[in-house]
Amino acid sequence: MCVANDSPDGTSCSDDGNQCTDDICGFAVCTHPARPTGTLCGSANEDDCDHQDTCDGAGICQPNYEQEGTACGDDTPNGECDDADICDATGVCLPNSKPAGTTCGSSNDDDCDNPDTCDGLGVCLDNFESEGTSCTSDGFLCTDDLCDGLGSCTYPSAAGGTPCESDGDPCTDDECDAFGACTHPNADNETPCTSDGNDCTWDICDSGICAHYPFFSGGPCDDGDACTIIDLCDGGGLCVGTQNADDGTPCDDGEECTDPDACASGVCVGTQDCPFVVHGAEGVSFENHAFGGYIDPRAESDNGVDLNLGLDQVTVVFSEQVRDLGGGSLTAAAFSVAETGSGGGPQRVRSISTTDDVTVTVHLDRIITLWEWTTIVAAVEDLAGNPIESFG
Repeated sequence: MCVANDSPDGTSCSDDGNQCTDDICGFAVCTHPARPTGTLCGSANEDDCDHQDTCDGAGICQPNYEQEGTACGDDTPNGECDDADICDATGVCLPNSKPAGTTCGSSNDDDCDNPDTCDGLGVCLDNFESEGTSCTSDGFLCTDDLCDGLGSCTYPSAAGGTPCESDGDPCTDDECDAFGACTHPNADNETPCTSDGNDCTWDICDSGICAHYPFFSGGPCDDGDACTIIDLCDGGGLCVGTQNADDGTPCDDGEECTDPDACASGVCVGTQDCPFVVHGAEGVSFENHAFGGYIDPRAESDNGVDLNLGLDQVTVVFSEQVRDLGGGSLTAAAFSVAETGSGGGPQRVRSISTTDDVTVTVHLDRIITLWEWTTIVAAVEDLAGNPIESFG
């Protein structure tokens, strides 16, 4: 008789590698029934986000993670860029940093400092400009304007020799010293400087002074005289015309009332253009007296003392036709009279008479007072608008 030698039920048999099943014999077969729910298995890790693994009662070992978002680790905010840590869905406690670029810290925004922002790893960045970055000038050419890398604009001394504010002197150099001061040492000798306007001098710096040394004799120049030609330097700093210009060469004698002006034997001669008074004109009642001059009592008195011949008018002769200033017809308003003293009371022009606006008789209010200086004033112009050369 053949007898079976099976192991008793419940005898341990081959392990199937599953911590959530038992490995026991049953009815002569190795079976793997599920272990009870909660049986420890897998990872024994125990922290804020991950607990001991346990069997689910169906033979599966399941992780016991905390719900995603559960506070863990450092569960309080750590600065403006770091919130409380939280669990992820895999049992890991993650830092809860704010996104990179999130505003934090200082909002200062200038040449050397930008608003602070989070770096995405929980740190608030200063965002200073790099050291050496240019920043707002302090207005001094002898300092550099540079960021210090810590958010401030600094002003270290510029390199010696850096150009700085001019002192307006062409015979000094304008340069910074090594200590941030603008200095003005003498420029090199023979540096060109401000011209004195003389063609016959050399305008150069000498020991910081603008000197004007004479050019060599015979150098070409311009003496400014239209009536000389072949102008040459004389070696002493003067420009000399060596020959007269041709007679008739146009020039300018500087007189407003002469036109045209032309050279004659090296001299500029002008032709009178403005109207003027002709003194002592033949045939006029006042011909023996300069215009506005003294009255001779021998000619105006029958006794040499009393002005009893009644000189109460003066005839004035102009060089050409005249009119009131501004273009109006000639009137008494263009004439006035003044006397020294007050023996006869104020003297006035009563009227004028003329037939040609050249010879004009000025009628006065009363006879001219003896022993006083009498002046007739004519404020007139010629028909081209040229005013009289002298009003007296």
